[in-house]
Amino acid sequence: MENVPMPALRTQGFLALSGVFAGGLALLYFRFSPLPGLVGRIWDVLLVLALSAMSAGTGRSLLRWSTLDKKTGLSTDDRFGDLLIWSLGLGLIPLALGLLGIGIFGFFTPVGIALFTLVWGAAGAPEWRAVLNQIGQGPRLPFQDPGLGWGIRAVMAGSILVGITVAFAPPTYYDSLVYHLALPLRYLQEGRIGFVPYNHYAHFPQNMELIFAWFLSAGSDVSAQLFNVLLGAGTGGLLWTMGRRNEGRRWDLLLYVTAPCVLLLSTETYVEMPLAFFTTLAVWGTDRGVRERNRAWFVLAGLAGGFASGIKYTGVLTPLLLTALLLFWRRDRAFLDRVRDGFCLGGSAFALFLPWMVKNTVFTGGNPVFPFLPSLFPAKNVFMFAESSRAYFDVLAQYKGTRPLPIELLMMPFRYLMNAPSFGGGYDGVAIGGWALPLVLAPLALLTVRKERGFLLAFVGIHVLIWASFRPVLRFLFPLFPLVCLLVGEGVGIAWKEMSVWPRRVSALVGGLFLISNGMLFYATEDVRGPLPVALGLISRSEYLSRKLDYYPAMLFMDRELPPDANVLFIGDQRSYYCPRRHLVPMGLLPTPLRGWAEESKDGAAFGKTLRQLGFTHLFLNIKEAKRLEGYRVLDLTEHGRDVFYSFLGGLTPIFSTAGTMVFELPL
Repeated sequence: MENVPMPALRTQGFLALSGVFAGGLALLYFRFSPLPGLVGRIWDVLLVLALSAMSAGTGRSLLRWSTLDKKTGLSTDDRFGDLLIWSLGLGLIPLALGLLGIGIFGFFTPVGIALFTLVWGAAGAPEWRAVLNQIGQGPRLPFQDPGLGWGIRAVMAGSILVGITVAFAPPTYYDSLVYHLALPLRYLQEGRIGFVPYNHYAHFPQNMELIFAWFLSAGSDVSAQLFNVLLGAGTGGLLWTMGRRNEGRRWDLLLYVTAPCVLLLSTETYVEMPLAFFTTLAVWGTDRGVRERNRAWFVLAGLAGGFASGIKYTGVLTPLLLTALLLFWRRDRAFLDRVRDGFCLGGSAFALFLPWMVKNTVFTGGNPVFPFLPSLFPAKNVFMFAESSRAYFDVLAQYKGTRPLPIELLMMPFRYLMNAPSFGGGYDGVAIGGWALPLVLAPLALLTVRKERGFLLAFVGIHVLIWASFRPVLRFLFPLFPLVCLLVGEGVGIAWKEMSVWPRRVSALVGGLFLISNGMLFYATEDVRGPLPVALGLISRSEYLSRKLDYYPAMLFMDRELPPDANVLFIGDQRSYYCPRRHLVPMGLLPTPLRGWAEESKDGAAFGKTLRQLGFTHLFLNIKEAKRLEGYRVLDLTEHGRDVFYSFLGGLTPIFSTAGTMVFELPL
């Protein structure tokens, strides 16, 4: 061994100590100024990286154990990017189903989830080193592809950076507060996944809600949002690998990464971005299986489609359509082979959706797909199940067109360009921005038939037709948006090559105006939320939430003052995320149980006794929100019930109140 001079050793030791000292001081500096929010999110980022690594490892193990990696060719070196994306997606399947299992059996606690995570993650541990070794080898990931050019890579990087920064702000989107995060929080508080009264959202498929619960069990809701950003980036990776490389500019990626709906839906805990990720996986796998005449791809596509069905009911349409296309798509394949292909896809999808059907059948008392088909499958455990189902769909009917379907389809682009909120108002509006340019350029997608995109065009076209026939809330169509960007972008690429110089310049100018408009739409929408001060750590989390959510100060009070065994009844407000105690929140749209409780009570004192007998210790009332949701029946009382209810409130003194919200302790 070569001897190291003593002065050199002293210098190295001094440098090591200096590095530790400098690093510690730098960490302290950035912890408190000028970007304390970024350093304070280290734990959130680590959680996302840990879950992603475990999921990719476990998914890779599943592919290897089933030999599907070899049968599909994913194990070859030139498909490493494809393998990584499929591994990440497949690894989430046992995580969600495993969490459902331990939740049903009453082990839905941070300790129970951590123990299950050890088992789930250990299945993929042998694959981690191989994955890490391959990441740095060659241009097999989007940012390593020099063919994209610096421009599109800069836009992609900027989009991801903006998404991460915005996702650092705590959740405030309405549906997240009502059920995407509220239900996982309730399950963790109860220690199990059980029947939730007066809330039909609890009977929707909840694959992503369970993954959000994994992050909540580790003490972080921001990490759930960051994971959605990662899935948004992964969907962009899918576009990159599905698209035609080395054929000029990647207009498909440009359309995708600059769309406000992509950023807005991937930076909160809505489920549309995960649904888009798995929908794109399923369609891509099916298309590749058709082109390569390889049935193994149909199994993978079915698994992706089945998981999509377990994210949201609208996801069921993906495996159904793909199975039908396998049966009837014109191709050189015997009918019996088509049936086998369809069985591989549809059967694997149904197997993943079946646990949710069983759970619903047991919990609702008979309906595996509640709130659908209430006349065929009575849900005996659900309060006024038929009226509940009807009320839910009546609200969606406001977005339905009034003209015959062919005319409605023809007019939809004009309707969107002139009155986009008609496809979804309020928080549904986050999915509206970004469709304008793809709609304007949509006819060019037909040019991709010459590029063997007929299968994708058929899937998108039939899906849009079915969507338009029922409830055209644009957010429900978002899972198709990446495929729309792919087809339109490739059509633009074909047209671009046929243009002369001046048409190109004019087209680029108009397209640039659309992109500027997208930026303005994103800014205008995010400005309402105002995430940057809290994301950068310039104001505290509690200060930010108190400004944005009128009910949040009451939640802080409950956390400080209510006993651990308190049980709170919410009245007038559907948002229960951030409630630190056990609670019940009858949702809007449904016939409120409050109506029956008050109507059956003789007077206010009897009503209070009824609430106590039901197990409630405290009452949270949000008068301001109740007035806003008046049309949603949150305080739908009879004349006698109204007298009883307000007589009861008049006899109580709030233990906490703000302008519009009050907390009461129920008398013994």
